Amino acid sequence: MDITEQPWAEFADRLAKELIEHGADQAAIITRKNDENRIVTNYFNCGYEERWVLIGHLLVDIVMQIIVSNAAEIKAILENAEPEEDGG
Repeated sequence: MDITEQPWAEFADRLAKELIEHGADQAAIITRKNDENRIVTNYFNCGYEERWVLIGHLLVDIVMQIIVSNAAEIKAILENAEPEEDGG
């Protein structure tokens, strides 16, 4: 198998460069192979708390992607929204 020809080669290259240049105190990776119905999680130096911290950063990335993908719709909603009355 020629690794450079794999669809995930660029991802693996970025990951390797990050680890070589900066190292890692903790790491998590999840892989999915649909045709084998296979999902695998691998961790480096991750207990329960560290996994939650990493999940939190993943959620931030997901939320930002949702915002960017829906920016025009979000802008329209905000522009048409009526100001909320101050409760005090």
